[in-house]
Amino acid sequence: MLEIQPGILLLIGIALALITIVLVAVGYTMARILPPGKPQDSDSEIDGSGPASLFEEEVTREFEEFQRRRERAEVVNYLAAGVGHDFNNIVFAVSGRVQLLKRTVTDPAILKSLDEIQQSLEKPCGILGALQKLHQQRPEETTYIQIGPELRELENLMHRVAPPPLKLSVEIELEDHVTARLSRNAFHEIIVNLLLNARDAIGDRAGHIRIVLGEEPATDLQPAGIRMMIQDDGPGIPEDRKPLALAPFYTSRKGATGAGLGLAIVNRILCDSGGRIQLENAPEGGLEVRIHLQYAPERTNSA
Repeated sequence: MLEIQPGILLLIGIALALITIVLVAVGYTMARILPPGKPQDSDSEIDGSGPASLFEEEVTREFEEFQRRRERAEVVNYLAAGVGHDFNNIVFAVSGRVQLLKRTVTDPAILKSLDEIQQSLEKPCGILGALQKLHQQRPEETTYIQIGPELRELENLMHRVAPPPLKLSVEIELEDHVTARLSRNAFHEIIVNLLLNARDAIGDRAGHIRIVLGEEPATDLQPAGIRMMIQDDGPGIPEDRKPLALAPFYTSRKGATGAGLGLAIVNRILCDSGGRIQLENAPEGGLEVRIHLQYAPERTNSA
């Protein structure tokens, strides 16, 4: 049996430590350069008089907030691209060494340790991949799906993402022929990210996640479309933190293990496909995520 020299294992350990340092540095940098918007001082007086002045200040605030979000997105995109390149080189080197060692080692204990090293590389790679996808310059080409049957096909996946003791219920209140302006992969990402968010919010207890898919009529503010609601019975989001919930790296949960990218990714997907996301705290407790999707063009034209 081939014995692994302590120096090789030390090299792998150092590489993993460097990876951890890189991720911590990226997170710290994000926290420093992406601060939340400055809240308006409730005690300050508004100069001017009449509705015109109020309207002008509101438009100015919205424009400044838009500028801040765009600048943050550009910084995240720059960091994800630059750090991702160097980080992937480190991961590739460590992963290659691990694969070579696994081919020559027969000791079960050592093989288990090598598998753990390999698995530890997957999560940071996934975080960087999500960052790069979140701020990619070109959205994927939009396709169309029959959303009811597609949701049924995801049943096994959904129960793996939210296993017992969680209770998962799915209610489909539309016909199978109803088609949404959304790609299949994008729909899968929305479902998985929202389920993970709900699961993590509930924690280890036997909570309940409810998914309702249906149609909504046109209003003065929006056209007719498809609505999807994902509700959990977790703690919800404090009202004063809701405006930040769709930003990258944000989480309202203490001790959260996720990267805080789930809702941001869902929001980006929906913006690319003409959809919309809304977060509300349910009256009975928990978070209620409301998704609005557009009909496929042929349904829109015939409506």
